[in-house]
Amino acid sequence: MRRAAVVLGALLGSLFMLLGYGATNAWAEGEALQGTLRFEGKPVQGVQIQVTTPDDQPVGTGTTNAAGVWRVAVPAPGEYKVSLAEDSLPQGVTLRDPARKTLTVQVFEGNVRSVLFPLGERVAQPSRFDRAPQLLFCL
Repeated sequence: MRRAAVVLGALLGSLFMLLGYGATNAWAEGEALQGTLRFEGKPVQGVQIQVTTPDDQPVGTGTTNAAGVWRVAVPAPGEYKVSLAEDSLPQGVTLRDPARKTLTVQVFEGNVRSVLFPLGERVAQPSRFDRAPQLLFCL
């Protein structure tokens, strides 16, 4: 019986340590904004992202890397404006909705917030309802 208690204690201790360790790392990173830009399934490199406060005070800038990933640390939780510089997009790549080149987002304490800027034309996907007859007659 004592052996079972020791094993159970060790398992619970390990579990708490693992869960606690992950939470500690997340809090230690602080707040940030991030995203990934892809066009036709491929990463888009070299695109400039600007982050400002709601009253247009600069906070930071980021540039997408070879994987299309960008990240900008912010000084504190709060509201931020995130803008994609359209003139930094490669030739032939456009925002899906040019009116959404600047987005206002809320960042919470200890949170890394993802921001999406869809690129290219919207591709219509058939609904499951539309595909139902195809699926029924394929059997």
